[in-house]
Amino acid sequence: AKTVNFSGALSSSTCSPVPGYTFTINSTTGGTSPSPATNSTGSFTFGAGTTACNLTITNPNSTGCTTTLNVNLAAFCNGAPMGVDLIAFTAQQKDKNTVELNWKTASEVNSSQFEIERSRDGQKFDKIGSVKSKNNSTGANYSFADDRISFGKYFYRLKAVDFDGTFQYSNVVTLTIKTDKIQLSAYPNPVSNGELNLDFSSDVEGIITITNLMGERLMSQNINASNVKLDVNNLVSGSYIIEVKTSKNERLVSKFSIDKK
Repeated sequence: AKTVNFSGALSSSTCSPVPGYTFTINSTTGGTSPSPATNSTGSFTFGAGTTACNLTITNPNSTGCTTTLNVNLAAFCNGAPMGVDLIAFTAQQKDKNTVELNWKTASEVNSSQFEIERSRDGQKFDKIGSVKSKNNSTGANYSFADDRISFGKYFYRLKAVDFDGTFQYSNVVTLTIKTDKIQLSAYPNPVSNGELNLDFSSDVEGIITITNLMGERLMSQNINASNVKLDVNNLVSGSYIIEVKTSKNERLVSKFSIDKK
């Protein structure tokens, strides 16, 4: 399914543009009927294979005020049938270094590929790979192995791209990778927003130290947590070493960079 956002004043000879419109989609192969709260915006969701659409507007604030308008949704309704219907998307840990993603579609029409995106914070996603669509009208099964993980929480989503360049996102699935050994993960890398996140595989008590590549100490901070956010706005662009010495005499080291573009 695909969602089209509509905006603009809605009016006709019998319906004045006042709040409370109910939008109804009539399409060849079905669609949803959302009811936005204002007269100027709305979202329409069409099923794969939709080929023709009309928009019916009912104004509950005026007696007998109903009209049907032809909406210009050619790219979604009057052109080529659309996209994929995704019915399942899962992530599971296969071993300490690999996450396996699996997804299933119910139908595919003019579908080009699936781009796999990953995030550590659930906000900024990066493309880590792609899988060519089988473009099967009755659906298909897919899988992708992410073998560039360490530990901590990961967020995944799919970007389903059609041949015409339009796309839709899947839901986001999350997975937490656990390990028996205490480990450190520093992200984002490079840092561009002035904040460095440190994730530990378990609660850590100790001292964090940041040095430049010449060994000069620039920052030092006590910790007793499994996650720490460091303000590194005062550091200039370049490469740095972060070292954690725990109360159990363990030493964790990681390298990160800052890029202030």
